[in-house]
Amino acid sequence: MDFPPPPAEAAIPEGAVLPSRTAPWSVSRLVAVLDGLARTACPSLWIEGEVLDLSTPASGHRYFTLRDERAMIRCVLFARSLGASSSALLAPGRTVLVHGRAAVYQARGTLQLIIDHVEEGGEGARQRQLEELRRALAAEGLFRSLEERRPLPGLPRRIAVVTSPSGAAVRDVLRVLGRRLPLVPVRLYATSVQGVHAPLEIAQAFARFAERCDADLVLLVRGGGSSEDLSAFNTREVVSAVRRCPVPVITGLGHETDRTLADLAADLDGTTPSGAAERAVPDRNELAARIEGLRERLFAHHPRRRLDERLLRLDERQGQLSAAVRRRLERPALVLARWCELSRRRPAPLAALLRRLEATRPERTAPRIELRLAAGEQRITEARGRLATAMRARLEDRALRTGSLAGALRGLDPHAVLARGYALVFNREGDLLRDAEGLPTGTPLVVEWSRSRVEATTTAPAVPLERRGS
Repeated sequence: MDFPPPPAEAAIPEGAVLPSRTAPWSVSRLVAVLDGLARTACPSLWIEGEVLDLSTPASGHRYFTLRDERAMIRCVLFARSLGASSSALLAPGRTVLVHGRAAVYQARGTLQLIIDHVEEGGEGARQRQLEELRRALAAEGLFRSLEERRPLPGLPRRIAVVTSPSGAAVRDVLRVLGRRLPLVPVRLYATSVQGVHAPLEIAQAFARFAERCDADLVLLVRGGGSSEDLSAFNTREVVSAVRRCPVPVITGLGHETDRTLADLAADLDGTTPSGAAERAVPDRNELAARIEGLRERLFAHHPRRRLDERLLRLDERQGQLSAAVRRRLERPALVLARWCELSRRRPAPLAALLRRLEATRPERTAPRIELRLAAGEQRITEARGRLATAMRARLEDRALRTGSLAGALRGLDPHAVLARGYALVFNREGDLLRDAEGLPTGTPLVVEWSRSRVEATTTAPAVPLERRGS
């Protein structure tokens, strides 16, 4: 936008003699010089403030004051620059964002702003800008839908935390992770989380992680604050960095009611730093219960137990078969004895039946039954052998799988780490110490190995270690 040049009399020529007691300036010349300086130094300004003392004379111009918590300045919006939207926005007590230039009203010698544009200011303007950015990022596909969200690792090898190293958020995350699963290592990618440089630093932290990719889960966290404090997470730089992260990202930004654009690009919104840490790892007590349940299921489906059950059912079937054979052998004898008794009472009608019964006496039919029993026993023996062979093969296969699962379970056992020579260090209250930094001399400690523990006391301050690859 072009603005008229300052009046010619306002300029102070190079080498001109400044006013003195013998050659003073006029008031008009001083005010003209000040007006020229104001127009030259501030030809185009954006200023936000609260509207006060609004007046609308018959000329149609708008005269008002803009103020903040420390200062105020008079403003004028001429009728030729006044539009319907500007007229609606100018109201006492309302925060507006105006564009104009500085000038000195020479008739009164007062500094004022000549306004040519008015728009909504304050929180309403920020919300509008945020909504416009949200729609633009959504159109570019930077937000994850439910189908695009990646599954979180059930047991992370390592967790990366992107946050400020001096904030309360990193302490909350380490406290929750230490309580739920203390053996999972954590790597901090330090960055500022507030201020004008925070978006770029957060994006750079994600870039450093992408180069190393030394964890399979990333937590982006920051403690609570105002909407202005969380503004870094409502920027294109941070949203793009979260979207491009090669592993799943959990955000924990602000309080439970706070929502940022970075939450929409993440795989899971943990709402707070502690909530993000809760969702990142399973509880060790729940994990132990799951392992115990797997052990019981493994024992219930063990091949040896199934073989014993099969053999027991086979023995039951063999007993039932023997009982049935005995009943088949005993029945003809009982029938014969009964008919013999009847024959003594009525010999004539029963003579033919007696001859038929005589042919079915046990001593006559026993050889045939014994042959059938021998053949049946042979088939049972062969079936038992085939069953034993099959179950042995199944048992060997399941034994190999059991060994593999047992190895995996031993790898998840926290005490297995201690058995390899590592130790856990606790303070007097029983809290696990992850670092000796900050421990004063004479602090009582308890050092625990896999089979023993010992009490100790620090004799000197902690010395930082330089580790390769850290």
